[in-house]
Amino acid sequence: MHSAHGATHPTPPPAGGVASAVRPGEAADGESRPAPAHDGEGPDAGPPAVVAQDGGRAQAKRRRGLPAPARLAVLGVAAVVLGTATVGVQMWDRSQWVAERYPAEDVREVRAGEPVSWSGMRWSVEVTRVPRPNGKPGRVMLQVTVELTPEEQKAIEDFLQPTIELRDTTGRSWVTIVPSEGSVYRGDLKVGETARMTAYGVVPEELEKTAKVALVYSSASGSDVLLFSR
Repeated sequence: MHSAHGATHPTPPPAGGVASAVRPGEAADGESRPAPAHDGEGPDAGPPAVVAQDGGRAQAKRRRGLPAPARLAVLGVAAVVLGTATVGVQMWDRSQWVAERYPAEDVREVRAGEPVSWSGMRWSVEVTRVPRPNGKPGRVMLQVTVELTPEEQKAIEDFLQPTIELRDTTGRSWVTIVPSEGSVYRGDLKVGETARMTAYGVVPEELEKTAKVALVYSSASGSDVLLFSR
């Protein structure tokens, strides 16, 4: 304020003192001062020791899981279950493949040399050993003669030449070859007259007297087998 004599006097400080005009965190002389440490006595804060202690327990609760032995046990069980499932799928795939490749058989077993009615015809077989020049040691060649006699005309109309196999008692089988001159066709058949098929197969020498002859008719749903045992 200017006096009447023109002298200049400083403006008095506002009410409340100098501190009321200073920004928080700044000293009255204009220099920065560090903020006072929080003493934990505000309305929303509890004692520092209590806060730290409670927070530690909360973190421990959140982090605490299964004990190490229990975790190992769970992992072990999971591995066993996964392995079992994998093996089960593989076994199912294998069994499915076998079922598709080798359909179920409906087997009728009879004695070789005895005629039997089957699919509208009478069948009988005879097995003999034949020479096998330059053959592998321990193997023998067998000639299979199949006699078939149609019992009705429909059997001739439906006739298909069966596959001829040689088998042992364990289920192993050996294919045979039927040469063209040993084959039978529908035109060769007449009701009541006997026709002959001739097939050749090679088996281990020990099966010369015991190899079974299987006449096989296969379809998508399975196989019909007439098995002649010896």
